[in-house]
Amino acid sequence: MDEMTPNQGTPQPQLTSGQKVRDFLLGFFGWWVINGICSMINVLPSLLMVQYPTTFSDTTPFALASNVLGCIWLLLNLAVLILLAFKRRWAAFGMLAAFGAALCLVILAALVFGVVCFGLLWQSGV
Repeated sequence: MDEMTPNQGTPQPQLTSGQKVRDFLLGFFGWWVINGICSMINVLPSLLMVQYPTTFSDTTPFALASNVLGCIWLLLNLAVLILLAFKRRWAAFGMLAAFGAALCLVILAALVFGVVCFGLLWQSGV
């Protein structure tokens, strides 16, 4: 006799290709939107320090708040990815695709930055 997992008792309806595409796109673009908002919230303490330097003379609490928000943001990303992997597989695939796209953009930006910097050094004769 086969072992039954708790989810096998009630079979999930099969998703159509349109629903899979919708879930994938929600995971992909939702990741960009949510993480963009979280990035803005994470940068806010630094922006306040730059805008009002005399009011915020001690920068340690703001740096600490920014680092803590960044760590919480990273853990939430991983938790949501794991949760989606079990609940809505195609949304998790969309999130993974967004991770991959972000990684490709960072690598491309690093390559362009390196070429520009070394090109400027080469032209200046250093």
